[in-house]
Amino acid sequence: MNYREAVQYIESLSLNTEKRPSLERIEKFLFCNDSPQNKFKSMHVAGTNGKGSTVAMVASILRTGGLKTGRFIGPHLLRLNERFHINGQPITDDELAKQVTRLKEKNDRFAKEYPVLGSLSWFEFLTAIAFFYFADNSVEAAAIEVGLGGRYDATNVLKNIYASGITNIAFDHERILGSSLEEIAAEKAGIIKPGVPIVTGASGVALKVIAEKAKQLNSPLMICNSENNYNFATNKIMGASLKQIEHEICRHGLYQYDNSALALNLISTAGLFDSESSDNGKQIIVLEKALDALKNLYWPGRFQIVHSENLVLDCAHNPACIQSLRNSLDALLGEQPFHFIFACYSDKDGATMVKSLLTPGDYLYLVEPLGLRPFFPNEALANIAEEIGVSAILARSIADALLQAKAKRKKSEYIVATGSFSVIKTVMENLGWRTVEDGIK
Repeated sequence: MNYREAVQYIESLSLNTEKRPSLERIEKFLFCNDSPQNKFKSMHVAGTNGKGSTVAMVASILRTGGLKTGRFIGPHLLRLNERFHINGQPITDDELAKQVTRLKEKNDRFAKEYPVLGSLSWFEFLTAIAFFYFADNSVEAAAIEVGLGGRYDATNVLKNIYASGITNIAFDHERILGSSLEEIAAEKAGIIKPGVPIVTGASGVALKVIAEKAKQLNSPLMICNSENNYNFATNKIMGASLKQIEHEICRHGLYQYDNSALALNLISTAGLFDSESSDNGKQIIVLEKALDALKNLYWPGRFQIVHSENLVLDCAHNPACIQSLRNSLDALLGEQPFHFIFACYSDKDGATMVKSLLTPGDYLYLVEPLGLRPFFPNEALANIAEEIGVSAILARSIADALLQAKAKRKKSEYIVATGSFSVIKTVMENLGWRTVEDGIK
């Protein structure tokens, strides 16, 4: 099949809606196909917010050591290829078509041989693509982002792991992961493996759950949050070095400092810095080069400023990351009116998100649903905005919202697109971008 047919096939796969989630199918499928996930070492990262950023940072740092590095993230913004990287480059259309064609044959054969288990689900198939692609290309190390939760996520079949990471725990996907922070933390802690080091930025009750799980599995735990100075009391050189480039890190969003600290501690825990003894006896990564990788990281859709448009793109999609976005806007762009183009899905806490996002004097541009998935009602969001003292404007589309915002704002004021990945995707398309790499230009 060609690229277009490959993408169509993937989109035709069913989501995993089983009442009793299990890793049995993906584990059996990979076992029957020579377990490609065991042919490279991994950094496995879960968490509510920041896990994609941390994975991107870890992958970038690993590459500085000359390691052939894979990266698997999600969701994608413009093209499916974004999910699968080797050495900083997305998979080509031809290679993706090749992988999907081969994997479809394996999937069809597996479903016939194991009818009780059936075909791979959508995310299981995507995960399998990453594992086969990395194994086929002799990747040495991979940074892998958990899709949802952790315990039953398809990526949780990984066993050949340097270290695991859990960024932070906040409310999101409560219908699936649980209604309390303890329940959500338990799902994320499902990625902890016996004896494998775990680094976490969690705090409070969530940290207690993670610590207990780590203790049960005899997994060394490193706490990397602001409350314990990101563990830099025991690694003062790393802490001082990161502090020196704090401004350059935080220009990508204040929250990226936390993610940078976690990424560095993951590399350190794995013993991969040149001053440490790694498991293969090599001295691999130099701290100075790791810091350069953090400073120069391009991570689209996360506090991405398009300077030519005075436009900020941020995929914040739950109350915690919306609050982080607001903090970054005020600190980095000054206290001024912002023009927010916003939409969020109906299963999100849209009310809290809007309350955290807006202050009097801002403008809110609400757009009609961007796809088949239900969105939070605009009328309810408009009512909340008006209570705050913010003008709510209903736009026919993202393009219409951009036009209205540009017409209404002062030249120095910023338009901020946020609320869901769908909003960012559509704004990028309106900017004429064909790939996320177009944002580098």
